[in-house]
Amino acid sequence: MSEDAEEELWREAALLEEERPGWGFKFIDLVYESVELLEQQPHIAQAVPETAAEFRVRRLALKRFPFSLIVAEIDATPIVIAIAPTRKRPGYWRDRLE
Repeated sequence: MSEDAEEELWREAALLEEERPGWGFKFIDLVYESVELLEQQPHIAQAVPETAAEFRVRRLALKRFPFSLIVAEIDATPIVIAIAPTRKRPGYWRDRLE
């Protein structure tokens, strides 16, 4: 997971925990479970159109939370580059591919 994605994870988890105690931890668990699932079955994530072909960017929507994992293949290794809230400007993470 990239540093940017890690920061997003902990920031969003803290906000969720403030709103509903216990939900921040559930969010963290779900993100890490989803990352493991992606490592085993990368095809479950949808391709993101209009991204540079060399990065093979994919999106996996999280269950129970309005977020998606944005995963780019960098040097043949899948890396989570964003924990993207569905309410945030689409594609805000694209500059992370540079």
